Amino acid sequence: VVIADVPYPGQDVPECLAKNPKDIRPCAAPARNRNAGGSPSRERQAAESSGGVMLDFYDLICRGHDRCLPVRDEVIIWRDHHHLTATFARSLAPALDRALQKVVPKRMRK
Repeated sequence: VVIADVPYPGQDVPECLAKNPKDIRPCAAPARNRNAGGSPSRERQAAESSGGVMLDFYDLICRGHDRCLPVRDEVIIWRDHHHLTATFARSLAPALDRALQKVVPKRMRK
């Protein structure tokens, strides 16, 4: 399983939020900007060439928008310039579990 990189805000998000308490939009991340030198297409190719699958949680992080807001339901999404906060990452756990249940054989889950 290859998990696609998260959108890269390119700035320290908590610092940006502190500087922009009334308007968080300047702290939004470009939705398709990825950090690790990869891209969804390269990550997908890596998964397919190794016989695996790619999981991409972009829609859960950005909700399909072209800019990913840095806060959802009063939870900050990024803890710095590219890592998700632990709180937000935990909110993705049920989706990750559902996705893995579909691709990991039952015999490997025990």
